[in-house]
Amino acid sequence: MFYLALLPAILLIAYICKKDKIEKEPAGLLVSLFFLGGVMIVPAGFLEMLTAQFLEPYLIRGTYLMIALENFLLVALIEEGFKLIALKLRTWRDPAFNYLFDGVVYAVIVSLGFAAVENVLYLTGGTFGLAVMRGLLSVPGHAIDGVFMGACYGLAKESEVHGNNAGKAGHMFLALLVPTLVHGFYDFCLSTENDTFFLIFIVFEIVVTIYAVCKVNRLSRNDRSLYAGVDSLTYGNGRGGRMASSSENRAAAESESRETQASPYTSVHSFEVGKKNVENMFEVGRGRRRR
Repeated sequence: MFYLALLPAILLIAYICKKDKIEKEPAGLLVSLFFLGGVMIVPAGFLEMLTAQFLEPYLIRGTYLMIALENFLLVALIEEGFKLIALKLRTWRDPAFNYLFDGVVYAVIVSLGFAAVENVLYLTGGTFGLAVMRGLLSVPGHAIDGVFMGACYGLAKESEVHGNNAGKAGHMFLALLVPTLVHGFYDFCLSTENDTFFLIFIVFEIVVTIYAVCKVNRLSRNDRSLYAGVDSLTYGNGRGGRMASSSENRAAAESESRETQASPYTSVHSFEVGKKNVENMFEVGRGRRRR
């Protein structure tokens, strides 16, 4: 049952890595993301338990409001939040993170690491039927959350590279908000134990899966360098070396100009060059008169 619990995550990792067509990611980075995602289930579970104990006296059990709070805040927000923390800590400054689609690859693998450990825990002593159901719904659901997170995460990184701090903050917020809403609605529909919400869940799952697959294909097909459009000045060498933005180059040029204007050596040197040019001019004039 252990290997069966890991199989869906492994297949989805192979799929998302195959879609990364321009430049494959380092194997060590991907393995570390998978394990880091799995480790995040510990603090996430602990925080979910503490938050539930704190809020329980103030909420009425069995109401739709209570179910919504449990699934959107106590589960989805906390789990997606820890996934995003793991993702940013491991990849934000890594030189391998140099293409837009890399964000999707990284986020999906972190999510699948989380999903794989969760699946092992659920299937310990579980049935084959439960393994099939989770393999078709729960694990792909985490991968879909990762697609939305990674798409926004890549745009946040691109915004930073181009000096757009507002864009960076906005996309980082969406990298948490969008997967939280998708994850929370998934869990909410199933937690209501209501036939109407179950039908809504089926439709929602079909639509969001198709949309996520189309989004992966589109992002893979239109992948681009995060450093496209910035000046060629680079800091550091090697794969994914950081490139300076136009604003950084302008600042460097202004600094150099100020230094040049302030330098006494430069002033003296300019005076000597001017004096030499004047002398040469007179020499040429005398030469012309001699001819």
